[in-house]
Amino acid sequence: MDFPPIPHIAKKAKDFPTIHSLDEALVLAESLGVKVDFFDLGEELQGVFVELHSGPRIAVNERLRDCEKVQVLLHELAHVLFHYDHCFLNYRLGAEFDYRREEREADCFAWLLMGEGLREDYLNPPEEGWGYSRESGAEDSLYG
Repeated sequence: MDFPPIPHIAKKAKDFPTIHSLDEALVLAESLGVKVDFFDLGEELQGVFVELHSGPRIAVNERLRDCEKVQVLLHELAHVLFHYDHCFLNYRLGAEFDYRREEREADCFAWLLMGEGLREDYLNPPEEGWGYSRESGAEDSLYG
């Protein structure tokens, strides 16, 4: 699985380290001043980025496999890095903007930062168990 080139995302991704584990992803989030929590978010929601008075915060579904947690965390970090300046303002004002583009940018960023081992694990889920939107057949992200 490769994402179509998104030049401005690929260029920015080069400024970040390749991530090989959940611990490395958490260190990256911390270095960016983003607090990360793990909760049972049910079977539909994988992760969400919220704006609090204390700063950006990401919640990741604890039901996910580690490789999926990494993907979700990096995806949500992309929203912090590239969309934080306008996502909440637009939401509050009811402004029209391209959610699909932002979700693709976040997916691309996550994929570019994930190390080969994480990518392989992500693409080869176990036969049983819940994971990335494969079960529903959804093509779009299920992220907030």
